[in-house]
Amino acid sequence: MVYFTSDMIAAAEAKYGQPQKLAMSYPASPREMDIVRASQKNGRKHDITMAIFGEPGVLVIAKPWYTRGLYRLPSGGLVPGEPLEVGAAREAKEETGVTMELVRYHLRIDVDFVGEEGAIPWTSHVFSARYKAGDVVPEDTEEIREARWCPVSELMKHRELMLKSSVSGLNYRAALQDEFLDELEGLGWLSRNGAELSLDLHLVQ
Repeated sequence: MVYFTSDMIAAAEAKYGQPQKLAMSYPASPREMDIVRASQKNGRKHDITMAIFGEPGVLVIAKPWYTRGLYRLPSGGLVPGEPLEVGAAREAKEETGVTMELVRYHLRIDVDFVGEEGAIPWTSHVFSARYKAGDVVPEDTEEIREARWCPVSELMKHRELMLKSSVSGLNYRAALQDEFLDELEGLGWLSRNGAELSLDLHLVQ
């Protein structure tokens, strides 16, 4: 089944901007390869990652098995035939409880998770988004343990915890976050002062 067609990508680029295109590769254990395969219902091989910004900062989520203090940007997949905006809104509501609207298409990352029996290709479509309404309470409590607002500068602490883990998927998420923050800085949306980060929030309000 088809999830994210070339026509949908072209429409997203026309509406939300041309993303930076990257390629990555990560070794994965047999268990991790099984986890990726389990997420590939009907041949799915993508996620939509959303940085949802608002006055308190950016929304982050933790899955039930994450170590305490580790959070990352929410993400999820379309169902076959689902429009981008509909699927992104549904995933944001399920993982964080809020409504949002997409702002810009920043990154398209093709990543291979490489195991003993070969590689599994995956693509992350990374968007910034604007908080619209709602309390931060995940609806999918089996998939998401917690969602909360955090200051943008706190993302660097989450990055360190992701890198310290032995999970290739979290190592990849740290790299994705690094590339995303670099993209925001290049656009002038983000400024750095050493380890401190600050966001020019009027650009996403």
